[in-house]
Amino acid sequence: MQKQDWLTDRVAHLKGLKSPTEQQQLLVLLAEKSDRTSQDEKKLVALVKAEKAIIRANKAKQEAANLINAEKKA
Repeated sequence: MQKQDWLTDRVAHLKGLKSPTEQQQLLVLLAEKSDRTSQDEKKLVALVKAEKAIIRANKAKQEAANLINAEKKA
């Protein structure tokens, strides 16, 4: 998936959240802004990196929880 596709999909996902974080709200705002300045672009890149890190962290948490649950059942 290309960066723009990921960003478009992520913005759609974030808009569907009941209470997105302030960081996520800013990501949506900057992603939809058509005439971004270089400062806006830097912020957007940083927010995208942070959002991807959050996704990876949540995935790792879920995998750890799955392992713990599998051990409990065994």
